[in-house]
Amino acid sequence: MRKLALIIIGIASFAHFAQAQDQGAGSQQSIEERKLAIEYRKLDIEEQQLLMQRQKMYVDAASVAVPLLIGALTLALGLLNMRKTAQNQFAVKAAEIALNTKDPYEARNKARALVALFKRELPADFVKRIENFEPENYNVRTFPGKARLIELIAAQPDHRAQIIADWKAMFPSDDWVKVL
Repeated sequence: MRKLALIIIGIASFAHFAQAQDQGAGSQQSIEERKLAIEYRKLDIEEQQLLMQRQKMYVDAASVAVPLLIGALTLALGLLNMRKTAQNQFAVKAAEIALNTKDPYEARNKARALVALFKRELPADFVKRIENFEPENYNVRTFPGKARLIELIAAQPDHRAQIIADWKAMFPSDDWVKVL
């Protein structure tokens, strides 16, 4: 804007100077040519102003559009992340339900029921994965002993201390019994 003001002041002083010279010279044609030259310069200045305004308009539009675009992208990625998290949590819960059984037949039947109920949410090979799951290969321990110990104590509550002591003697690697 400062350059524009200097240009306008320069043109105004040039016009004033040209007008003063023209009066001294008395040439009408020369005055008209100078006036025309000044008008052309004014038009050039106005074109430059319009160009600067257009550039400012583009910068202003970009300063609004870029944050909006980033916000929309952030929102979309957040929604996708939430959806993927929900899918993963659902699959883990389904596997937990299917594997929380007493025998492999019950696990297979639970897996089939889950696939029947949630065809879109679970993979098609979910039942096959449950059937092929071998806990021994993954060092996953099941704890039927806990249930059996509780049954024994419930059946003979008066002999609780003796039952726990016998259990510890028979299964010394069962660390969970030590807290009883």
